[in-house]
Amino acid sequence: HPLSPSTSFSYSSLSSFRVISLPSSSFFLLLTVTELHLLILSPNAHGISACNHSMMKSKSSLSLALLLLLCCLDSSVQQKKSKSKRGGGGDSGAILKAKFAAQEGAAALDKGNFQLAMSKYQRAVEMDPGYSDYHTQLATALRAMGRKDEAARSYEAAISMMDEPRNKAGGDQYWAAVHINLGYLYAEGGGGGLFEGAMALAAEKFKVATQLIPQFGEAYTYWGNAYQEMGRWQEALDVFMLLLERVPASSMEVEKQATAHFHIANCWGALGKTDKSLEAYKEATRINPKFAAAYTNMGTIHQGRKHNELARESLELAVKIDPELAEAYTNLGIAIQDLGDSETAVRLTELAIRLKPSMGAGYNNWGRALENSQQLEKALEAYKLALKHGSSSFADAFCAKVYLEHFLCGWNTLSTDMRQVSKYLEENLHPSQASNEPCVQPFRAFAYPLSPILFMNVTKKVVDQERVRVPAKSMFKTSPARHLDPRVDRLRVGYMSADFGGHTVGSLIRNLLKMHNRHRVEIFGIGMMKGDGTEWNIDMQTSVDRWLNIHAMTDHAAAFAVDALEAHILVDLNGHSKGSRMGVLLRRPAPILIAYLGYPSTSGGLADFLIADKWVAPPETEHLYYEKLVFLPYSYFVNDHRQLYPRPFEHSPTRQEYKLPSSGIIFGNFGQLYKVEPSLFDVWVRIIKRTSNTSLWLLKFPKEAVKRLLKEADKRGLPRDRLVLTSLLPIDSHLAIKAVADVALDTNMFNGHTTGADTLWSGLPLVSLSGEQMRSRAGASMAYALGVTRWLARSLEDYEEIAVRLASKPEAIRRAKEEMEAGIRDSTFFDTAFWAKGFERSWFLMWEAFAAEGKAQSHHLVASRERLEEYGSDWEPQNLMIGTSRHPRRQTPGGPKHDPLGLSEQDDA
Repeated sequence: HPLSPSTSFSYSSLSSFRVISLPSSSFFLLLTVTELHLLILSPNAHGISACNHSMMKSKSSLSLALLLLLCCLDSSVQQKKSKSKRGGGGDSGAILKAKFAAQEGAAALDKGNFQLAMSKYQRAVEMDPGYSDYHTQLATALRAMGRKDEAARSYEAAISMMDEPRNKAGGDQYWAAVHINLGYLYAEGGGGGLFEGAMALAAEKFKVATQLIPQFGEAYTYWGNAYQEMGRWQEALDVFMLLLERVPASSMEVEKQATAHFHIANCWGALGKTDKSLEAYKEATRINPKFAAAYTNMGTIHQGRKHNELARESLELAVKIDPELAEAYTNLGIAIQDLGDSETAVRLTELAIRLKPSMGAGYNNWGRALENSQQLEKALEAYKLALKHGSSSFADAFCAKVYLEHFLCGWNTLSTDMRQVSKYLEENLHPSQASNEPCVQPFRAFAYPLSPILFMNVTKKVVDQERVRVPAKSMFKTSPARHLDPRVDRLRVGYMSADFGGHTVGSLIRNLLKMHNRHRVEIFGIGMMKGDGTEWNIDMQTSVDRWLNIHAMTDHAAAFAVDALEAHILVDLNGHSKGSRMGVLLRRPAPILIAYLGYPSTSGGLADFLIADKWVAPPETEHLYYEKLVFLPYSYFVNDHRQLYPRPFEHSPTRQEYKLPSSGIIFGNFGQLYKVEPSLFDVWVRIIKRTSNTSLWLLKFPKEAVKRLLKEADKRGLPRDRLVLTSLLPIDSHLAIKAVADVALDTNMFNGHTTGADTLWSGLPLVSLSGEQMRSRAGASMAYALGVTRWLARSLEDYEEIAVRLASKPEAIRRAKEEMEAGIRDSTFFDTAFWAKGFERSWFLMWEAFAAEGKAQSHHLVASRERLEEYGSDWEPQNLMIGTSRHPRRQTPGGPKHDPLGLSEQDDA
């Protein structure tokens, strides 16, 4: 599943898996038509595959060319057809010369002398142009020489005369084989662009073969494969169904019966009917219990449904049946990764590429497993190997490589690469690519400078693809009678999150859960994560009125469990970040769904409402959201800093403790380095070079990016002693440490969110630049809420000038810090209890609108600030968690090691 960009990643389950499709036969098919032998290479199936292999791959080596459609004419067939020719008239001398030339051509073809064979067959065609055999034999020689367009013309010439009496001696079997050969030739050449509409032409030839011989099973398979390659899944499905209808099971080998059901499963899957797809795979394994590929794909469906244990069982069975099935190993690795075993995931995905070193998609999955286990440099090399070996998942590997290079400050080809990423995504949004998942998942897309519309459409596509996997019968009614009372005195509201604990989202809402007025609302906590055993996690569970953990449940079971809570409103704190459960939300287990906090953008249709304010989502940007917006009367961004880090800070660190310059002005940014674009780093370097006695302080976040960042600084002429890189700061004192800096510099493509609030609570003026999208406007939202807007820039040039002016006069920084202290003291931005009142008021506005109209999504809502201070004065929250050092995050026995705020592995959004 998509995560906040961080040093810990996960991926969309289905796109991570390499779903394999078998060839229509696992051998060369030998067709015997009287005495004419046709050797036909079976095409590959396409199926719902992340690797998207070409259905009919060209074979260029001589040894394979020798296998392509060899035909030899037996004397008895020649004799039989000679009688037909005499009946048709003609120059008997020319006919005899043609026969001898054809015999010499056949001998040359047997010896691999294709040039001589071609010339002999051409001579036979010249002497007897009305005899179809010579045209098909000439096509064989031309094809063996790689002259596929000429070969196709020869086949077409033969077919044009199939109704003439002298050419009927071979019967329907002969002509069915000719159509199969021509169809395969079209499909084979289509990948090289030799034939316009090649796959459609191929499908038509295969169809004719089935009309000539209605029980010709292989012809149906080729026909269906051609439709699959074109993405015409319904038509492909109809063909495979026709195969089972017309070809008696008793006349089909077990393997072929099973393979037919395998193809049907692929088609159902591509059409979004995963239930039917799974049943077809099961039927394939019932017919052939040793069908490893079917178990592999069954495992993929289970994993996509969050049935992780079932996925592992199916995939383990696949590798048990076929210990050398590389595709099953790479899929099993990703499944086990989702079960939390990163080490085994790396081992299995690496084993897969050892078994099949040419499998580009395998390197891609290996890279993902390495990334997830924090082996970032090795992961980058794995993605490059995926590109080197070529893969139908080339776009996935390319986008992953670009992301990781950017994450590690590898900017050499960033601009060109980012344009290519946008191109891949634009192509993916084309209707013909409807079944293919985007090469960039939504949260990772925050690291790319995508246009707002492209970003929005990518998110929408991911949701739409998940929506088709949700059976209509599992959708809950959103307006049962119990939900429609507009006069409800006490709303039932559930917070859904995978981050109830030490994640940054958990730190932002830690005490918010206790501050909601229990006279007006009942609060549920719906955990989507495995409990981490920390005191924070346990405290948050006890802060709600009812707790439900759905981590181990399937989406359908989880939706039933949530629905049983009878909540009026669900607040989804994940969006598309790690641990998200789209399948639960799409089943609509509550009348109103709200997207908030964990994913600062449109949910793409998961929610009815998105929480915002007039600065983070101004009216001119409303078209970028699929939800209706709810405007809070202050910043949309909640925080718990006043409770978490009481001021004045307990610790008063010095610059020397952290090897910072003892004098001069320090500009600091404390976010992840992937948020730094080259153009912004240019500005930062110019700020330092234009001011005296200044330095730039950044975190080694991640540490693997440091060497590349230093090279970039050297290229720009920034002296090493003016760039300070420190390790991540201790959680209990990191705000006090940041306060020793003078000015904070925000990132513009993706503003600091929790990092921005941290910086402001530290008392530092924050120079920020807003973009068009929500992720790049958090700085403005916080600044307006605090009443400190003088450092909001209108452009990168303005950003640079504001920072230079601040550094030019020490008095300017002193006044700026005084303004910050006044904002912290007098504004309500850091007043969590006040924020809770406004959020609750917005809930009642949403509910009243829903009850009046019978639907949630109707219009934007604005929560008023009027008399908000008095609202809920009858409620006093109990047992607030104050500070961090006073409340050590002890682990319960068996609990994992955990970084309380996830600074070493999570995003700061």
